[in-house]
Amino acid sequence: MASRREGNVCSCYKNGRCLGTKEVEVCSCKGNTSMCDFYPQKRNNKTETAEDIMQNVDNISDTIRRISDALVKKYCSDLDNFMQVTRDIITRNGDITDVQLEQAILELANILYFTGSAQEDLGIKEDTCKAIRQEVYLKARDSGKGTVADKTARAELAAQSETLTLAIYSRTYKKVKLKVEAGYEMLNSLKKIMNRRISELELSNSRYIGKSNGIQESD
Repeated sequence: MASRREGNVCSCYKNGRCLGTKEVEVCSCKGNTSMCDFYPQKRNNKTETAEDIMQNVDNISDTIRRISDALVKKYCSDLDNFMQVTRDIITRNGDITDVQLEQAILELANILYFTGSAQEDLGIKEDTCKAIRQEVYLKARDSGKGTVADKTARAELAAQSETLTLAIYSRTYKKVKLKVEAGYEMLNSLKKIMNRRISELELSNSRYIGKSNGIQESD
């Protein structure tokens, strides 16, 4: 308990790294705030202010968001590019030709096939991470002595890296899922436009045939 007397236990320290820094940098404090490598207020044994906590939250959330965005880009780049190109065509021309419409339907269906597969892969990784986190949590909880609250706190700290990794996969899965759902909405919209044009063409042809038959009968 010497570290508690000399300085508070740092909640950001995990396996030799500081989770409170944007790049999760190597730290030599060993969990003792009085030996913090990055924040003077911790070394001076000052109680964290609301601003300190908010800064810590911002740093950790920025790390999660950066990694999550990179994964989303990896799995959804083709879908993002397609949606951007379609948006540019509609914005620039105000309409889409029949040839562009047919190509868009085929291309989007193909993209959604592979993106949906990537979404399922992310789901598997998320489930695996949950299992690993639970294993680390239970081992840490059962390995030490103390009250139930002490064991729980120790287990949560031990599984902190796994918790952050799980948060990354969870956020990534949700983002990819939203993009896939939006892709299917776009696909359905394109199909509706195609079906409407086909119906209009059939109606126009039937009217033309009807008029042609009328002319022939009068002759």
